[in-house]
Amino acid sequence: MVAFQVLTLEQIWDDCLKLAKKIDESKFSPDILICISRGGLVVGRFLSDMLRLSMLRVIGVEFYKGINTRAKQPRITQDLIENVAKKRVLVIDDVADTGASLAFIKEYLLRKKPVALKTATLHYKPKSAIKPDFYVLETTDWLVYPWEYFEFSYTYVQEELERGKTLQEILANLEENLLPNKVLEKVKEEMENSN
Repeated sequence: MVAFQVLTLEQIWDDCLKLAKKIDESKFSPDILICISRGGLVVGRFLSDMLRLSMLRVIGVEFYKGINTRAKQPRITQDLIENVAKKRVLVIDDVADTGASLAFIKEYLLRKKPVALKTATLHYKPKSAIKPDFYVLETTDWLVYPWEYFEFSYTYVQEELERGKTLQEILANLEENLLPNKVLEKVKEEMENSN
């Protein structure tokens, strides 16, 4: 069974405030914020407000196939339409886990010749191949963000059912780990409808 830590939107807000402060104090003044979809979307939006920078763009990359299951190579699913040449770029994601997605996007954007490029994540795992320029917390925990409650719960239930656990046991474990009841009710409904 995967051990995980469920984060709340309030925790994310507080961590974004801390991250914005670190960026401000560094004197790095980005011209553009590029958030990595999907994990960096909410973080990017919060930082856009906190840093008072409306130039917020999205680049899509996929790596995960499930809980602790990764594809061999990340792939761009939504390319950046903005020209970043001669701009100061801040790339944003929720977590630097293995760092492969963040490193992949950083390398990809560096080929577009920005004057400077830095990375920012809320969380950083020491096993990551890349250490973000800015981050709030170093952790080894599996983190469940508010924007992935349903996706995580649904995938977790599927995987635990395959291991022979009952739906009741699995949902009780998720509830014990503080996942919202509304999410668990929806997961239960989806699982029952898929049978």
